[in-house]
Amino acid sequence: MAGLRARPAVLLLASTIYFVLQGSDDKSAAFSNVAEFRDEKKLTGRRDALAASMLAGFSSSPTFAEESKPPPRGWQMKLPEGWEIYKQFGVPGGDEMRTKELLLAGDSKGTEVKVLRIPLQTTPQDPDGTAALTLIEYFQIPFPRVTRKTVVDSLSKAFARQKATYAFELEGDGEDRMKDKQKYLLYEFDLTRCEGRQVFGTNGKICQRSDTGEILDTKKYHHLTINTVTPEPTQTAREAFSEVLWIVDISAPADNWGNLTKQVATMTKTFAVGTVEQLNAGRNTSSS
Repeated sequence: MAGLRARPAVLLLASTIYFVLQGSDDKSAAFSNVAEFRDEKKLTGRRDALAASMLAGFSSSPTFAEESKPPPRGWQMKLPEGWEIYKQFGVPGGDEMRTKELLLAGDSKGTEVKVLRIPLQTTPQDPDGTAALTLIEYFQIPFPRVTRKTVVDSLSKAFARQKATYAFELEGDGEDRMKDKQKYLLYEFDLTRCEGRQVFGTNGKICQRSDTGEILDTKKYHHLTINTVTPEPTQTAREAFSEVLWIVDISAPADNWGNLTKQVATMTKTFAVGTVEQLNAGRNTSSS
């Protein structure tokens, strides 16, 4: 990727799950990116463990009637004009329990967008991890007990605790949006990165090369993330429903963020997760 350096992202749900995103060969940008539904080989490896307790008291999970198995979900989003797709994959099968990066795209000025799919598997009989259940409750129950601030604080720690994070500051309290009865949470923050070693001295913290000790400049980026959780059918057990956390991370050098209002609006307005029928209806509405 000429002139564009992919930055790693981390999701933390009390315990740490790392996923490093790197770009691949450049491709032409598409008008919209609709996830493909495809069958994948069953995975035999054990999935990453979900988090331990994040909030005491939130231990009940949504339940489904046996006949109401949710249909597969895909996603779509319109990229701004002139953007390039660096990496894109179809939505994996229901047995895939690992975090998957589905899209990495950007422009020539360092602006990026990443789409991530993160399974949060539970079963009605044996819920696994109250952190995941907290997210499920917030996004899928009409009047959740968990607050938006709690969810933003939890999700944003994924970025604040990255090894390269030099400084982190949330902006505002976030915003909920409803689209086709699906709840989306948007929040923003500034993140300053140190691509070397962070050292605390008498004059405060500095960023320096680990080999020579040379002082390095830090880089400040502004982020806007879109988050939602959807139920997904899984093929591993008849009674199991895999809940999936979807994250869209839009980022750019902070000094250029003010010039990206139109581009950011294009992505935030058109990103959606849903069934094939819901996504088709959404595209028809956007184009009318």
